[in-house]
Amino acid sequence: MTRCRATIVDITHDIPPHDIARGAYLLAAVAPTFPAGTVHFAVVDPGVGTARLGVVARTTRGHFIVTPDNGTLTLVVEDIAEVREIDVARQRL
Repeated sequence: MTRCRATIVDITHDIPPHDIARGAYLLAAVAPTFPAGTVHFAVVDPGVGTARLGVVARTTRGHFIVTPDNGTLTLVVEDIAEVREIDVARQRL
């Protein structure tokens, strides 16, 4: 069995509720400082628990960003190589 080691870095919980613009700014400022292969979870969502789509974006720097489709990717859009929808019916876990 292969063991996987992960380092979890919690950047902040201080973004005001529903402030997607601030979350987008922080993501754009912090993500490039991490190494390729990093998976970023960026959740600032006024619609948690709704039908809002989840997405995974792969950047040209080799990062992955998991976030709701709510504008969080706005300031990193030029660095995005690919975006895929998370199909919760098929990929529940």
